[in-house]
Amino acid sequence: MIPVEPTQADRAMAAFRALARAEDPSRDYRGIWEYSVERADSKTFDGNPTSSDFPLPPLVGVPYRPSLAGSSCVPAKGTLVYVAFANADASRPVVVAFGPTVPSSATVDATGTLALGPSSSSVVLANATAVPTSPTTAASERRAVCYGDAVVFGVPGPGVMTLAPASSCSKVRA
Repeated sequence: MIPVEPTQADRAMAAFRALARAEDPSRDYRGIWEYSVERADSKTFDGNPTSSDFPLPPLVGVPYRPSLAGSSCVPAKGTLVYVAFANADASRPVVVAFGPTVPSSATVDATGTLALGPSSSSVVLANATAVPTSPTTAASERRAVCYGDAVVFGVPGPGVMTLAPASSCSKVRA
């Protein structure tokens, strides 16, 4: 293949790009970039940029926190992770969001009360059947769990849930 000589416009554009890069060397680290998870635990991930159009580095051991304080997750391999670089500094990557893939594990923790859907019309755990709550819902179908009630989780396999003895439960009836 015969090399093509750059035109005057090509040379002018190359000079402009060099000038822009010299004036703003961190410009490649502004914005949000998409990475794919290669390895992760509950605190860090390793990943590669999904586009080769930009000279972004692979990331190793980047700490992250899901957006909900007190929560953690382990994103599955291949999950899309959106990364920004704090102050456009290549040495300070920050995970700002995860893609729509469900993580391989997740935890939500609190030092006080952990309420699951206190203002929702139902709480569903692991694909169990949701039971709506209304003043006309029969007592056996209400969301309140009382001592002796069966608790059903929509997960395969046997499971046991132990409730406190009746003497330590509230006397309020649903």
